[in-house]
Amino acid sequence: MATGSYNSRMKTLWGFGLILHTALIAAQVEEKPLLVPTEGRTGYLRLTPQQTGLSPKSVYQPLENVPIRETGHSGLAAGDVNGDGLVDLYVCGMEEPNALYLNRGNWKFEDVAESVGVACRGWRLSGAVMVDVDGDGDLDLALTSLLDGRNFMYLNDGKGRFTENLDVGWVYNPRGGTVSTSFADVDGDGDLDMYTTGFVKKFLNEELDMDYALKVQKMGLDALQNNRPLPELFWEYYDIDSKDHIQGLQKGEDAVPQMRPAYIEDHLYLNDGTGGFRAVADRERRFVDYNGRILKRPRDPSHEAIFRDVDGDGDPDLYVTADFANPDRLWLNDGRGYFRQAHPLAMRRTSQFSMGLDFTDVNRDGHLDFLTADMLSRSHKRRKTQMGDMQVTESGIGLIQNRPQIMQNTLQLGRGDGTWTEVAQLSGLKATEWSWGVSFTDVDLDGYEDLIVATGMTRDFMDSDTQNRITETGRDSNKLEDLLLTREWFPKLPTQNVVMRNQGDLTFKYKSKDWGFSAEAVSGGLVHADFDGDGDLDLIFNNWTDPLEIYQNETVAARIAVRLVGHGVNSQAIGAKVRLLGGPGGPKPMEHEIVCGGGYASSSDNLIVFGTADRTEGLALEIIWRRADGTLLKAYVSNVKPNHQYTIHEPATGETYQIPKPALRSPLFESADELLYIQHPDDPTLEARVKHNELPFDDFAYQSLLPNRLSQLGPGVAWADLNADGRDDLVIGSGRGGELLIHLSGESG
Repeated sequence: MATGSYNSRMKTLWGFGLILHTALIAAQVEEKPLLVPTEGRTGYLRLTPQQTGLSPKSVYQPLENVPIRETGHSGLAAGDVNGDGLVDLYVCGMEEPNALYLNRGNWKFEDVAESVGVACRGWRLSGAVMVDVDGDGDLDLALTSLLDGRNFMYLNDGKGRFTENLDVGWVYNPRGGTVSTSFADVDGDGDLDMYTTGFVKKFLNEELDMDYALKVQKMGLDALQNNRPLPELFWEYYDIDSKDHIQGLQKGEDAVPQMRPAYIEDHLYLNDGTGGFRAVADRERRFVDYNGRILKRPRDPSHEAIFRDVDGDGDPDLYVTADFANPDRLWLNDGRGYFRQAHPLAMRRTSQFSMGLDFTDVNRDGHLDFLTADMLSRSHKRRKTQMGDMQVTESGIGLIQNRPQIMQNTLQLGRGDGTWTEVAQLSGLKATEWSWGVSFTDVDLDGYEDLIVATGMTRDFMDSDTQNRITETGRDSNKLEDLLLTREWFPKLPTQNVVMRNQGDLTFKYKSKDWGFSAEAVSGGLVHADFDGDGDLDLIFNNWTDPLEIYQNETVAARIAVRLVGHGVNSQAIGAKVRLLGGPGGPKPMEHEIVCGGGYASSSDNLIVFGTADRTEGLALEIIWRRADGTLLKAYVSNVKPNHQYTIHEPATGETYQIPKPALRSPLFESADELLYIQHPDDPTLEARVKHNELPFDDFAYQSLLPNRLSQLGPGVAWADLNADGRDDLVIGSGRGGELLIHLSGESG
């Protein structure tokens, strides 16, 4: 599209699109027609920083004497900070100045960070969230830093000027900082609480000499071997890897748990109702495992945390992604801000290096699904060069309760019973390059949410050829001092960002080039917002060393835009759910939950957009509000029209919403294990349960190209009337070292 026609089109939009019409549907609803362009295409038009002004004018001066490893992945936040009806943008600069861009209309922005007090000059910020923490109706600003470990919170005066909120009890750790933060009313008191993820930037052996590190390790090992409590000094620098029991079980012996360097804790901060926050202590027993045993806050390398009502009981649950071998954690909220880990078998496998995360109902069956992003490449060649560090998936005999982690995206398809099945391979989503921010959004407005992924890395630190080269020189790429000397040996890894179209049948189709993504860069965070007021969601990526990638959504299909205004201190209605009834697509209504933060170091605007395709009549909106007293309130808006925006205010009173109870399905089979027993040859009164004997065997050591193990197929089983009494008897074979079992059927069955 030529620049001239683009500018004239946008002037037309802004000339007529901001006229507000009071709806006749209800006193609490404002209706605004959207002037949707009649010409366009499905996908995005890339705009330049020069066109938009989204480019810092000053030069960043980094702090002196602070070591930095190439990271570059930082985020941004979108929202209307000055109340003029236009969505503004905060950008974490990392290697450039931090910037707050005010939207002046017609895709023109002005950086005002210095004049309004949020430049944070000299601080390399990682993440940003626009959120009303003090309940006064305007958007405040929460900023986090991984490299410098300094977090900020600024309060808005309602006109877009900020002062730092000093009533936040930030917990600092000199060994690391925060990538992302997320907000929700976790304890049901009406205000928004905060969760920050912790990530380490240096380990003990980078701060102190190796002799001291070995001394601390020996203290921990001695305590383990003598069944003594581990000393506090040990816990400061190390953790126990709970997965190392697997190796011992495979060897048929008791294994000493292995020590691994400790990362820093995540933190949950509770809001006092006025924007003051205090960190939750372990002694408050806010986090327990599935069996109710009290846990310390996890010390995982956490990238992203997101609050969503995963179990459908109306309160915000919490999912936290973890890098490396550390497990992702799903915490279920009891409604009072106390969290229990989900059942160990709720998910059967997860991503190995989980970075980004987002939720949606992929197939519109009414159950919440989610995707975690990893690093598997779409290129066959790159997959082979990047897989050098991967090990054979742990699958020791009898380990049915482990949760394997694999280096690929995982798409967890909800079953509606608190469990998920992993379908990324089926859906075509397992590989999206080295991935960071992810978002489900309906780009083509057909009623199904598509997937957008920010990709790229400063250097391909997984490249096996370079790692072998480093090893040949006697260096270790896992040591910081060696990495700093050799990091430029690794190839740079800019890649094209990815968009995958949801085809409505659980499969996705690659559409990056068709829908306007052509640049190769190193992207981190991303945000969606309606920057031009036409009712669809535009898109901006934050890139390392490259300019922002700015995309205007050109889709011309019909849409309905919804913005909620909360009653009380939760002015953004965080946690409320919006459903479009009568829309296109699957068997269940489209549903969105209002969230705050939860993007990879980023937060999108709270506007909800539904695609209506060819549906023009019979459309309605249903909103479920979560009240401060823990009850749920239902509101209904009928006669909803396509190509309109609805601003809906939370009513003070109304119909209580009752969570539907899921229909219990009778199982097809029931367990009859008690009918199987073995009589001991020396003592017929003793009974033992059947146990299959199988010795460990590494198939892949002999046949490395096998797709699956063939040595663990289980026993052969047959029914036959062995004693000619008219009843079938059961024969169970065995593996090497075992014995054949014959169970003679008795008269009682």
